[in-house]
Amino acid sequence: MSILQKFELAAASGVDVVNDRRKNKRYSIGGAVSFHWRDEMGRERRDTGRLRNLSTAGLFIDTHVDPPPAGTELNLEFDFDGLKRSVLVKAKGRITRVESAGAAEQSSSFAVVTIRMRLQEPSAI
Repeated sequence: MSILQKFELAAASGVDVVNDRRKNKRYSIGGAVSFHWRDEMGRERRDTGRLRNLSTAGLFIDTHVDPPPAGTELNLEFDFDGLKRSVLVKAKGRITRVESAGAAEQSSSFAVVTIRMRLQEPSAI
């Protein structure tokens, strides 16, 4: 079963689907996501955020820190509980857009286009 088919199955199992005019359906996940990347000095950086939505093409993440700049490649991990059992999703992506927090806001958001996405069964975690 492809990742797209698994997301479609999850949507039928109660995961909210965001319907708009985009090419790919987006699924409201809302779970925690961890991500890591190398900064401009080559140092590995790690942080966490909240997965706002997910599609087969990318993710949108809310975070309470300044996100990496657009163009940065990063690795992401999160649990996907929309199926009959939880699976670990590991992905590699590139940040395409950053929405920085304003003075009154406490969070920032960023969009990631996926380069690779892999699901691990619970027995492999």
